[in-house]
Amino acid sequence: MNIHQIEQRILINELMNKQSVTKKMLADALIANGHCEIDPLPVKNTVRMNMIALQRKCKELGFKLYTINIGGPAGTDYAITMEAIRYIGFNYAVPQYDEMGEMIGQLYQFPTFTNEEE
Repeated sequence: MNIHQIEQRILINELMNKQSVTKKMLADALIANGHCEIDPLPVKNTVRMNMIALQRKCKELGFKLYTINIGGPAGTDYAITMEAIRYIGFNYAVPQYDEMGEMIGQLYQFPTFTNEEE
C-alpha cells in the first residue's frame, strides 16, 4: 500500500462528495485524516502533486477527472467532471451504513491499491 494512493483516495472522496473544492479544502481534508503536517505550503504541494497524478490516471482510463479554475476568489478550484462522477461512482462506490442499517453515504475506493510501487 502506497501513501500517495491513500492521499489520492482522500482527495477523490472529498472531490466526489463536494463536486467542487478549493485547494485549501483538499489540504484540510488531508490534514484532518492525519496524512500531512499542518504547515500549509507542503500540504498544498502534496495536493497539487496528487491531483496531477490522479488526472493522469484518469486520462489513461479515457476520461478527464476535473476542470481547474486558477485564480478564482478562493484560489485554485477543482470541479469534477460528469464523466468522472459516472465512472468512479459506478465502478468504485461502496455504500456506508450506520448501526441501524440506514445508508449514510458512500466511500469511493479509487484508485485501487496495488502491490507494486509506483
